[in-house]
Amino acid sequence: MRCTECGSEMRFTSEPMKEIYKGEEFTIASIVRWACDKCGNDVMKANEADRLGSELVDAYATRKGLLTPTEIHKLHESFGMSEEAFENPIGVSSPTVSS
Repeated sequence: MRCTECGSEMRFTSEPMKEIYKGEEFTIASIVRWACDKCGNDVMKANEADRLGSELVDAYATRKGLLTPTEIHKLHESFGMSEEAFENPIGVSSPTVSS
């Protein structure tokens, strides 16, 4: 596969990748993608891009001592409350819980 940025040959990999999120660097493992060693461009399927985004959000929350979106979802389910009822005790406004 040729890189759309520089035209060099890309390689298929799942090695850890470094990404900047909210000004901080994170290393995310096992994202399957094509990588260009010449210019640093990465190409991945949509599901891998979604997973990368989710893992970055979770890593940031963990680093900052916050609940991850997955943890918030599990808490919401365990209380059996509506989204509106759940937002007040955790101190967020609509539509934060649904997001």
